[in-house]
Amino acid sequence: MKELVLIVEDESDVAQLLRYNLQKAGCRTVEATDGAEALRAVRLDQPDLVLLDLMLPGMDGWEVCRILRSSEQTASTPIIMLTALSGEEARVRGLQCGADDFITKPFSVREVLLKVRMLLDKSSALKSHQRKRAETETQLSYLVHELKNSLSIIGGYTLLASERNDTLGYLGRISSTTEHMNQILNDASLLVRLEKGAPPAPLEPLELTEVIEETLDSFRIAAGDKGVSLHVAGGAGCRVWGERRTVHQIVTNLVSNAIKYNRTGGAVWIQIDEHGNDINLSVKDEGPGIAPDQQHRIFEKYYRCPGSERVKGSGLGLYVVKLLAESISGSVQVASDTASGSTFTITFRKAGDVAPAVPMLR
Repeated sequence: MKELVLIVEDESDVAQLLRYNLQKAGCRTVEATDGAEALRAVRLDQPDLVLLDLMLPGMDGWEVCRILRSSEQTASTPIIMLTALSGEEARVRGLQCGADDFITKPFSVREVLLKVRMLLDKSSALKSHQRKRAETETQLSYLVHELKNSLSIIGGYTLLASERNDTLGYLGRISSTTEHMNQILNDASLLVRLEKGAPPAPLEPLELTEVIEETLDSFRIAAGDKGVSLHVAGGAGCRVWGERRTVHQIVTNLVSNAIKYNRTGGAVWIQIDEHGNDINLSVKDEGPGIAPDQQHRIFEKYYRCPGSERVKGSGLGLYVVKLLAESISGSVQVASDTASGSTFTITFRKAGDVAPAVPMLR
């Protein structure tokens, strides 16, 4: 969306000149003619930059600037002051109030547009940096929280096994918790590699059912604890273009979710079907399903559907699945309803004489 510039100017011809040229330069504009109206516009429209005249009726520009800078919401919003005052004292006072720049009337339109663009670009870069930093902090916080919880669970089961002299009774739970820790670390390390644009791994022909059976072995205990049965159908002899670790991780994430979000005593159905040059791998659960208005978001980084808080998760699993599928020229889709559960389908290229082109990881 185009950036929004708030023009605070009581001279209509000046405001019209600024509005015309800013819109011509690709910005949206909103206007105010006094200080109180400017503060209301900032609160309602949340502009990306403020062009602020100093000599306003009632509350002057210095006071407007001071109020904006004292608010957490607008503390970093770029402000350019416009004034007919040319003295150094006025310029210094404006900068002391927190303005980012100062333009003297009569002004050059080219100068105004250049300074507006420079400040908008600088603000955009800063917001992007802050967003990435927040995502990194969120990811690290989650990793620490989940790993500490898992270690506490392992420690508790180990103590109980020792006290009750029942080691075998708790080994399954310890193993399941260890697998959860391992999956968290795998997702995190894969995420770093994928988002750094690591070169794609060379593709090789893979026996899909072989990779699936290898992956399912690590879920027998977790599925058994929840009374969930695992079923594989179709795909005998199907060979796809892929990379073994990548396909293993895709299946791991999908089966893990299918077990976690399943009903107690439900089933996970893994189906392989051929469609021309494509081979589809579907993983279906019998859980509560995903609401239609949430389905377009489930592959977003860190996104978790409302109500899923009761199940351990990071919001990274499906995001990683999407990136991994794309890294081997595949794709992922979901079909879900609250009556029959969710089905995730990965489309692979059928292995032939020539491997498909692999995109660079993003």
